[in-house]
Amino acid sequence: MAFPLTSANGDVYWRGSQVVHARGWTVNPTVERKTFTTNLTKGKVNRRPGNVDVTGSFTIYATAAALPMYTGQIASLKLYINATQFWSLVNAMITDISPEVDIEGNELQGVTVNFEFAGADDGVGGSITAPDGSVLDKTTIGEVSEN
Repeated sequence: MAFPLTSANGDVYWRGSQVVHARGWTVNPTVERKTFTTNLTKGKVNRRPGNVDVTGSFTIYATAAALPMYTGQIASLKLYINATQFWSLVNAMITDISPEVDIEGNELQGVTVNFEFAGADDGVGGSITAPDGSVLDKTTIGEVSEN
């Protein structure tokens, strides 16, 4: 899979409810690779996976019945690729809601909702599940050694 991954017509679910008239989404997972050298690596630089971060957005047509969403809200988010494959982010956080306005008609055309993976909410750990069903975390990324 190449990232960022984009869907022009995939369903979006926020807080367990379908976002009506969602017109597309983008998801971009990244992992920081932390370097280290110790006496056991004999001068070789190793990289240990850091935190998994996910950013992305989804867009909604203005005619949609608005779900209660606000900046800073943390909830579950599912971004569907097809009927059986989807990204699942438990504890995604809305970072920005940007309106799209028709300047000539002065009408709201839609909104773009930007989100990121929040990790935890009130002590409850979050998780990121990829479309193949694997949970993304440090243990599934692996450790890399460089010569």
